[in-house]
Amino acid sequence: MHEILCRELKYEEGNNELQAYLKDSPGSDFSGELVDNSDGIKSFTYLSLHVKPEMRRQGIASKLVSNLAAAAIHYRANSFEGSVSSEHTLKIFDKLFGENNIEYYDYDNENNRVYLPMTNSQAISSLERAANFESNQEWRDHNIEVDVNLSDPKLSLPTPVFEDHTNRK
Repeated sequence: MHEILCRELKYEEGNNELQAYLKDSPGSDFSGELVDNSDGIKSFTYLSLHVKPEMRRQGIASKLVSNLAAAAIHYRANSFEGSVSSEHTLKIFDKLFGENNIEYYDYDNENNRVYLPMTNSQAISSLERAANFESNQEWRDHNIEVDVNLSDPKLSLPTPVFEDHTNRK
């Protein structure tokens, strides 16, 4: 069984990075930033999810996501948001958070967030269509913006285990 640890990395005043990683397999991790929004609400913007190819198909990505979401809640984040380019990641989100806690969005010409009335299966189909369309393109950017509500008391997430502070760099 693989142990998942979380850690907070402060890189400047007011900005914190959170990371969930496999203790016994460096290079498999999920990370992002805790953001204090102007409205006083804290959110977590995820940046990257990576599981080494030889470690895939073992439920590790789900464990990384659920532990990092729990760590974000620990730091009082109300939402978990960012750009997703993988149908697999959307399936993980649906399983962990439930479709009622997930919203999809894009930005209009004035950079205002516009929510898209989509189900998870529609979002997955959208990513698949974009990937097929862009398969012959040199530059690919098929992703969908996702906003997960972390304030639902019914969410069942693990208690995050934080790295021993003596091991911090």
